[in-house]
Amino acid sequence: MKLRSNIALCSTLALTLIGVNAHAELAGKHWARKSNPVMLRVVDSVTISWDAAFSTALQKWSESPVFDLNVVSSDDSATTREACGLIQGQLRVCNYTYGTTGWLGLATIGVDANGHIDKARVRLNDSYTASWSVTGQRNHVACHEIGHTLGFDHMSSGQGTCMDLTQDLASQWPSLANYEFLLALYGHADTYNSYAGATTTTSTTTSTTTSGASTACTGRNKKTCAASAFAASEEPSMGVKVRGDKKGQVWVSPRKDGGIWIHHVDLVP
Repeated sequence: MKLRSNIALCSTLALTLIGVNAHAELAGKHWARKSNPVMLRVVDSVTISWDAAFSTALQKWSESPVFDLNVVSSDDSATTREACGLIQGQLRVCNYTYGTTGWLGLATIGVDANGHIDKARVRLNDSYTASWSVTGQRNHVACHEIGHTLGFDHMSSGQGTCMDLTQDLASQWPSLANYEFLLALYGHADTYNSYAGATTTTSTTTSTTTSGASTACTGRNKKTCAASAFAASEEPSMGVKVRGDKKGQVWVSPRKDGGIWIHHVDLVP
């Protein structure tokens, strides 16, 4: 697998994360919110070949009372899909021929200094055409990688959910157990919202940005709807591998603001 790590980052992480219990540090990451559901804004940077898997995965995850995933802007140009820039407070999903990297899907999650997810992206690798010819594989990987951005880790095979690492047709979409997990993970209120579009309150002002539901991109022309008003963030390094086997890996690197990047890698079978 052609994932490069940086020696300086390795040294930093050895002191800040790997030197402690990495599994404990990475567990239970979720979007901060004062109440449910999380009205998560999604940027559509997938081409028509991925539209069905992408839109159905959003619909399935939105069946949880915890999340309402809404497409609010779209850009499927080759340049945008290749870069797949992260956007503060939002989730972007992209497909592109990223090369023979060894991975089918890669979910990158930004975690702020308080330990909450505040940006995320999914990259789907079109370079592995043989893998995408397997029935249900597009559905599985799209659902799986989006699930990581909501707070899921990998699950063992044969669980009948898209969060396990299998090509079983029974593992294309979320399961009841996944919805129950989200209810438990988001079962408490936070003191702030880390997702874009939420109502924000300060000591002097109260402001509300437009919700995703009212600006959702729909219909055949959704690829030309308004671009996001939120700036893209730094491009994260992969950092160091903290966990992995022949099916999936987890990599971690530090953020400039004191947070961390978590990368969930779904390997080619």
